[in-house]
Amino acid sequence: MVRQHPCLHEICNLKIQNAGLPAIRILGRHLKPTTQFAQLFGPMATKRVLRLEWDDLRDLAKVGEIRLKKRLANGFYLVNSQEFFWGFSLVKEGERLISYLSKQMKSALLS
Repeated sequence: MVRQHPCLHEICNLKIQNAGLPAIRILGRHLKPTTQFAQLFGPMATKRVLRLEWDDLRDLAKVGEIRLKKRLANGFYLVNSQEFFWGFSLVKEGERLISYLSKQMKSALLS
């Protein structure tokens, strides 16, 4: 299919270094999965999924941090609400949820 594409000659001299879906970014001392990764593979996740009420999710997007109602282990969690995976947020000190949602996700939540 690709071998016979009419535009193939236009890209044959490109030196491709990377291809595919970005899955992880380095943020300080943490490895953070990307929003694209969350949305694509979120429905398959079985661990570290944090289901939030809609109002809590909007507060997280607006303020940047919320207090959790129950203690969790520190680290990144996949944030889910209303059957949609919004991205990742970081639990610190077991009770603080810090937003690492993308600008696009925050904008969608607050509009």
